[in-house]
Amino acid sequence: MTAGAAARSDGRLSESEILAMIAARIGRPSAMGPGDDLAIVPTVAGTMLAGADAMIEGTHFLRGTDWALVGRKALTRNLSDVAAMGAAPVACVACVQFRPDMTLADVSRLLDGLVATATAYGCPLIGGDTSIHSSADHPFTIAVAITAALAPGQLPFTRCTARPGDDVFVTGSLGGSLGGGHGSHLTFEPRLALARELRALHERAQLRITSMMDLSDGLGRDATRLAHASGVHIALHRDAIPASPGCSVASAMADGEDYELLFTASPNDGSIPQQLAQVSIATIGSVHAVDPGHPAGAFMDGASLEQEGWNHGG
Repeated sequence: MTAGAAARSDGRLSESEILAMIAARIGRPSAMGPGDDLAIVPTVAGTMLAGADAMIEGTHFLRGTDWALVGRKALTRNLSDVAAMGAAPVACVACVQFRPDMTLADVSRLLDGLVATATAYGCPLIGGDTSIHSSADHPFTIAVAITAALAPGQLPFTRCTARPGDDVFVTGSLGGSLGGGHGSHLTFEPRLALARELRALHERAQLRITSMMDLSDGLGRDATRLAHASGVHIALHRDAIPASPGCSVASAMADGEDYELLFTASPNDGSIPQQLAQVSIATIGSVHAVDPGHPAGAFMDGASLEQEGWNHGG
């Protein structure tokens, strides 16, 4: 769960306002969330991570979408969070609210996508809950909760530890995930393999990764979240943003649902490969200390990027 963006001026609910209220209400204990892609839970056996994501028909996918793709995305969104923390998935549970007009064939197709994805990524579906709405006017909803783990001695990558002097990097290409460009919001590959390779380079001291998160709400909004969490100023370079084919830089900044990785790393501890796990990596900016000329947040051409992204709920 994250907080960061400004309040809406039209009186409607804003996701950022809701998340800020939750964070203020429950606080942030030293060893666990909210604030990152997953909560960090110390146990006697080591460090476990946990998180959850919900998908609502009409918000995260359109009615008429192949139910197998809905089931797939319900889990891959969580797996993207696991990648962002540099962890390995362990298991998942799903809670589903069906529309009463759905058929058993629809349910079977949903399970096809969910179970096949769980198997492919080594994250077994171990339980959950189902219910049926009383009216077909209510949207179908699925929420998946996931657990992940780190190897002994490993620390999770977080979004609150970027340092002045770091460079800023992003994987893949951005924009057009909901259509127009590559339309990948249903079919993206969570960057688990790439994250494993980044961790290997990090642990061999070939580079020093200082922070990481996944991009779900747009580079502008999410880079702002990382900057505020770390208490730094992030300057992004327009000409370096890897926009997807057919997309403008504005779309790359704001479209959301990319599920690529945004990370910062020290340039003094080793070079960043331009490609890992067959995925491109671009250097897109730099991290600076906060001072009168460099306020906290993410900026491009001197302008704040706080509102450049997708706000759930419109």
